[in-house]
Formats: sequence, C-alpha cells, structure tokens
Amino acid sequence: MPVILHIGMQKTGTSALQYFFHHNQERLAQDGIVYPHIAEFQEIEFSGVSYHNSIAGALGGFRSSFPAMSPEGLAALRRFLETSSDRVLLSAEDFSRSLDLSQIGEFFAGIPATVVIYLREQAAWAQSMYNQRNKLLFMQGSERLLSEDILTPENLFSFLKQEKYSRLMLYDELVNRWAGTFGDENLIVRTFPSKSGLAEDFMGAIGVSDLSGYGMPPRVNDNISNEWLVILRKASEEFGQQGAMHLIEKIAAAADRGLVHLHGKTEFLPGRIVQKMRSDYADGNRRVARQFFQRDDLFP
Repeated sequence: MPVILHIGMQKTGTSALQYFFHHNQERLAQDGIVYPHIAEFQEIEFSGVSYHNSIAGALGGFRSSFPAMSPEGLAALRRFLETSSDRVLLSAEDFSRSLDLSQIGEFFAGIPATVVIYLREQAAWAQSMYNQRNKLLFMQGSERLLSEDILTPENLFSFLKQEKYSRLMLYDELVNRWAGTFGDENLIVRTFPSKSGLAEDFMGAIGVSDLSGYGMPPRVNDNISNEWLVILRKASEEFGQQGAMHLIEKIAAAADRGLVHLHGKTEFLPGRIVQKMRSDYADGNRRVARQFFQRDDLFP
C-alpha cells in the first residue's frame, strides 16, 4: 500500500505532528494509516517521538545527529512497506536535509508514495532555527549566550552558514529534488500555519477530515523569548559573566518548577533585512507558488 512521507522541515511544527502521530496510533489505524515505531524493525536507543529520523539518517547521505537504522532494520522496514495493507506514515525532519535522494529513491522504488512538505517563510524560519540554537545554549548553561553579537543579523547568518542551513531555504530546489524522485503528482506542498490547526491541516491534506476521537498535540519544543537573552546580556554587563551564569541557573530552575515561562517572541531582524531576504528568495518561492498553489505569492 502507499507510503506517506512527511518531509518535516525543522521549525514547521514537525515535533508537534510527530507527537500527534505517536499518541494517536490506534485512531490512525481506524483510518487505515499505520505509524510504526522504529523498535518494530530494530532495537535502537532512541528517546522521544522523532524516531523516524533513524530512517532518514540512514538513507539521507549525510551525518545525522540521530542514530541511523541498520541495513537489517531497513530491510525489515522495506518488507513491512511491501506487505502492509494500510497506508504507512513516516515522519522525519532529517528527510528535508537530504540533498542527494538517490538512496531514498532506491529504497522506496516500486512503492507508491505521497510526499508532504511544509514550508515556512524564510526569514521567520531562519530566526526560529537560530532561536532553537540559543535555547540549547541556555539549557546547556553556555557562556556563548553572553556574547556581544547575540541577537545580531551577523551572528544569525554566520550560524546558518556554519550549520549549512542556507541551502535548505531554496524551496524550489527542495521541492524539485523530491518531485524529481517521486513525481510532481505525488507531492503535497503546504505552508506552515501561522496559528493553530497544523494537525487538522496535515490530516486534511492526506484525505482525513473527521478528527473526532483524535487527541490534539500540546505545545512541544517551545522556544525561548529573546527578552530573556537580553536580560542575560544586561546581567553580564552589570554583574559580570559569573553573575550572569548564576542567573541562567536560577531562571532554568524556576522554569522547571513552572514559576516562569521561557516561551515568547523570537523575531529580531530589522525590517530591511527581512525584506531583503524576501526579495532574495522571491523568484524561487514564486515558482513553487505557481506550481502548487496557482498563485504568485507562496506566503501571502
């Protein structure tokens, strides 16, 4: 039966969707959709709900931060896909990082597949990715958060280049890679909803409109407000690095007890830079918009 591949770009609600899929496996089965756990094919150390990244990491042709599925595990998965009487849903953000799809194409050869890709406006996506990096630094208690260039355009673009994220924002290239492997007719391209309704949007895209009995996902993978980062910088200037590091520990402990909330605003780029980014990506976005939305603006 056909496979549904969710090409979950980071910061497009992928974690929330994977939580939704994982915790609604029985309800999905009632709609003829199987969301398999990686442990069904291979014993592997994996915490959390993003375990399909082990599949993407093994086939993607790049070094993933997730443990890769073994050849034996991949063979077991392939047999499962060939014999399943239901649609099989696979979801992984690492699928979107694959620049060479030859191994992915070979693995899914002969298996009908629908590919669902979510895209987010580039300036918003870049700032959200940068914020995720900063949140990790906060959780690690890193002094890098106290750097003078934190929350500057220069530091953001340096981060994008260092992590090789810049090319991922060429959405026409991303879409064409997958279309070239699975065919235009098998691609579903969606734009990231700015508000709630992501699970409803995804399920509607794959033909499931009745979500009664499904549990909606909570907020997952929250960001950290830029305001906290500004407070830490000011603390460093006034009390020195040691004082600021002590403040990070206190804020983190208070957040763990639910006394303060870290979530908040992540945008900080000046309007002129946001407009420059929109201009830089306008042609590629327009091609995607015309091909899959029959309009000129991908993010109206």
